[in-house]
Amino acid sequence: AILAGAATASMQELRKSVLMLSEFRSDSRASVDREQIIRSILGQAFDVRIDYYAEFLDAASFSGPVYREALVEFLRHKYDHRRFDAILAVGPTALDFARINQADLFGGAPIVASTVDRQALEKPAAGPLVTGVWRRLDPRATVDFILRVQPQTTRIFVVAGGAASRPLTTLLQEQL
Repeated sequence: AILAGAATASMQELRKSVLMLSEFRSDSRASVDREQIIRSILGQAFDVRIDYYAEFLDAASFSGPVYREALVEFLRHKYDHRRFDAILAVGPTALDFARINQADLFGGAPIVASTVDRQALEKPAAGPLVTGVWRRLDPRATVDFILRVQPQTTRIFVVAGGAASRPLTTLLQEQL
């Protein structure tokens, strides 16, 4: 019985829990692809079992203080007895949510961010630092590339919407 208990404790130590918070919809092609990549990398990178959980905030459709409060309570109840070893925050809204709730909701788990601008990663915040991979949006370079590849192009449409796209819309207006 003592050996069985030691083996169980040893197995639990070899298990890590990761929560991915994405600001995007779960059914978007990018989210589906990103999920496959994350699961594959976690599986290859670690010699321990990874308990991987994913939550999609869908920031383009839902926002505001009432939604955030309900989301916090939902996650608090859902993961009440779970300790996370890391939080993966995908997108600036998810990163802000993770930072705000890092201590109370996520037990101070370190945050790894992706799909955020450099300024979001470098933003001063109370608590532990955030690490991750930043992106650089360059609409002018994208249009220049399109025109090199398809010089006959006369119109370009940008489809965007929701609160999450406002910074992108502003950037597009400034550069184009």
